[in-house]
Amino acid sequence: MKYAFSLLLLSMLLVNFQIRAQNFEVPEGFDPQKTTDYARYNKDIVSCVNWLENTPVDK
Repeated sequence: MKYAFSLLLLSMLLVNFQIRAQNFEVPEGFDPQKTTDYARYNKDIVSCVNWLENTPVDK
C-alpha cells in the first residue's frame, strides 16, 4: 500500500511538470446579482469548454 501511494505521488509530480497554463485573466470582483450578469462571460466560457473538449490531456 505504501509503495502504491509513493508511485501515485511520484506520477502526480511528474505530470505536474507537463501541464501548461493558458493566457486567461480571471475576472476580479465578479459578483453576479442576476442572470444577465453572466452574459459578458459567455464567449470565454464557450472558448474554455471547446478547448477542454478538443485538447488531449497530455498537451
